Amino acid sequence: MAAVMVIVMLTALTGCAGKENIRTRKKNKVVEIPMILTVDSSTGNKNEEEVVERFNRAYKGKYHIDVDWVMETEEEYRKNLKRMNVTDELPAIITDLRMLPSFYQMMIKKGRIEDLTPYINEDQEWKDMIEPSVMESVREEDGKIYLGPISTAAFACSGVFWNRELFERAGISRFPETWEEFWKCCEKLKAAGITPLALHTEGTAWAPMLLATAEVAGSEEGAAFMKQLYPDTYQNEPGLKIAGTLKKLFQYTTRLDDCEYVELLYHPILQVVILRKSNHGFSTTMRWRDDNDVHSAFSARAFSGLVFQTLNWRRNCRYQCRGICRGQGNAKFLIFELDESRILTGKNQYEQENCSMNLKCRLYRSKWVQSITVSDVMESGQVVENPMIGAIPSRNEVQRELDDLLMSM
Repeated sequence: MAAVMVIVMLTALTGCAGKENIRTRKKNKVVEIPMILTVDSSTGNKNEEEVVERFNRAYKGKYHIDVDWVMETEEEYRKNLKRMNVTDELPAIITDLRMLPSFYQMMIKKGRIEDLTPYINEDQEWKDMIEPSVMESVREEDGKIYLGPISTAAFACSGVFWNRELFERAGISRFPETWEEFWKCCEKLKAAGITPLALHTEGTAWAPMLLATAEVAGSEEGAAFMKQLYPDTYQNEPGLKIAGTLKKLFQYTTRLDDCEYVELLYHPILQVVILRKSNHGFSTTMRWRDDNDVHSAFSARAFSGLVFQTLNWRRNCRYQCRGICRGQGNAKFLIFELDESRILTGKNQYEQENCSMNLKCRLYRSKWVQSITVSDVMESGQVVENPMIGAIPSRNEVQRELDDLLMSM
């Protein structure tokens, strides 16, 4: 049971009730357990791969977790859970169900997930590994448990890593113990020319939300607000404080806000647009900053025709892509993955665009982005190696390069 617990503790698994051939399959007396896990789009790493491999080694010949690896964000994965539930294609084990409260409650009412209570009660070793407070946090009002409890001895959902060397360089002798000290540390680091915070914002902005909600929970009113599952309004002191803290946090992250001019570079094969610092005078240069005001919108007609044609975008629509700021040494750039776009359909209204890219291409793109060097970012001119393309290739050149890339995989 110890190996089973490794998976239960690390991923908070939930068992699904559905078609027999979807739940488990017997193959040569080995029970195949279907499961879906994600591939980190920024690194190409398979999440929880080591845990799955350890389980399969420990139960070789008896159980085998058959993973379908998908390149999705947490948000995309959770949306697909709803779709697979409707089509009765859910695998035997799913994760992240607690992040969808209404969907989770619907799954319970319709008998779509297994009650784990009898299995936990039958296994004293498993039961003893879980703290009573954790067990109660996953127990429903009827006393049943549907979410695999996670022991705090094996897993913590939040924490802060800090660099002692950088702290000393900024004149900070210890880690802050209060929020007031935390913000002072950020100011000292910034004054020393050090980016104070690195926040996980890809997919869900989970890390900054953890910090903002932790701070607001420090007051009695804030703690009461955080206990509400569905607040009636966020237009109150705790809600506005969370918004203010989020805004403040992002003032201390890596940003491309210390330059006057930028230029766009386009990679038509990997569907990437890179925005980097530039000098005035190049044909691809655009003004980025005026009197301490950073522009939030700009146009690049040189790229638009090829981008719309390659991605089959609708000409009469506006598209929005999220930019991720990355740095190599003192060089910074913004990277936009165009296949991860959404259509602006109205004021504050969006529609997700389905621009799929071959999984191998996406993994190659992740490795390519990681390999970008300082010289690649800082090199001036339209055509940049590695290969950040400034000059616009023809449609045939694009297709030939794509064919060569796919043939090499």
